[in-house]
Amino acid sequence: MGCRGVGMKSLNGLIVAALLMTSAHSFAANDMCVNAGEAAKSIMRARQENTDMSSLMAIVEKQEDEAFKKVAREMVMTAYGQPAYQTEAMQQKAIAEFSNNVQLACYQSTIK
Repeated sequence: MGCRGVGMKSLNGLIVAALLMTSAHSFAANDMCVNAGEAAKSIMRARQENTDMSSLMAIVEKQEDEAFKKVAREMVMTAYGQPAYQTEAMQQKAIAEFSNNVQLACYQSTIK
């Protein structure tokens, strides 16, 4: 099961809108999407390790940037809508797929 289901379309717009609105960081589109992908990896890695979702949300809520928080919340919810796998190979596949889907959504949004 991939990450192409519910949540990716809304994630698409949120990533771009929030990261572009972040005035403290003016990233080129490439940097922005790379950073989104790295955040996605961290979030899905936590999901695959069965980290409590509320623990991740608490970390997100401590962030000062509201735009970032909105994107991070959506990423956490989307990741936790995906299964946690038992084998290392399947966990790595889930992490890579989630990161790639987030990056794809980001890059697609920057060319519209």
